[in-house]
Amino acid sequence: MTGSILFVGDIHDKGSVVCPAVEHHMTERHVDTVVLLGDLLNDWNMSAKGEINEFAILHDHVLAWRRDGVDVRVLLGNHDVVYTTQPRSIEAYRLKDCSPGYNPGAHGTIRPMLLELEPQIAYGVRLADDPNGRQVLCTHAGVTLSWMDWCRRILGSEPLGDGAAYIALWLNQLFRDHPVTFMERIGLKRGGGWNKTISPLWVDRGEHNEHDSVLPGDIIQIVGHTPVPTITPAPGIRYCDTMSDDSHGNHLGDGSMLLYDGTTGRFDTLPWPEHIERNA
Repeated sequence: MTGSILFVGDIHDKGSVVCPAVEHHMTERHVDTVVLLGDLLNDWNMSAKGEINEFAILHDHVLAWRRDGVDVRVLLGNHDVVYTTQPRSIEAYRLKDCSPGYNPGAHGTIRPMLLELEPQIAYGVRLADDPNGRQVLCTHAGVTLSWMDWCRRILGSEPLGDGAAYIALWLNQLFRDHPVTFMERIGLKRGGGWNKTISPLWVDRGEHNEHDSVLPGDIIQIVGHTPVPTITPAPGIRYCDTMSDDSHGNHLGDGSMLLYDGTTGRFDTLPWPEHIERNA
């Protein structure tokens, strides 16, 4: 169990502006845990030097927050996984074709910084003092029942329990065993060939539905991946990708972040701090 949790959507090489906004919310709302929901890397037209500089800012902030006692969970998105592989390795060569925006010139410098943050695929926890006994399961794009059933039938693997923490532990181990599978099972909405059994790195909002994406046991999924104009609730899911831009640099969302307030037991949408310029 944990207290107040701040969920931060896709950063995409914007550490220099996102980190101050996160720190503002951490201070104002007494945050115990921060969850970065993946897609830390790859902004449109970002140079290798720019990507390295922006990620270094994020890396240094995460380590500083942890030194201050904040539990910071760094999740991998579909833009990030290739940077966990050895540069110029067979794995990197295979994954580059399904890694949009991959910047090979930044790979060698980014990799040790990313690995130092101990990235995960999933984070699950029971919410502190929640009267309804709710749990949250955080992944980059979301887990479907079809994916879980496919893993059981084809990979011979399933969670050891029904809770969000059990599912997260299972997903993290499954990724360690089958990283390429996670990256290559892309749904139709994102240009792949899979209809239902889509990886938790790739499920688009348009591929979620109540029948397949609402998990049992009062589990609320918290995801990024699909740009939304503001924090957007749906049955069993909260969508948090509010900081992505289009190819022309226009903001697709309002920069809001999601907070679970451990004091009130509520989910709150926190607006982008007015005193922080998003285009800096």
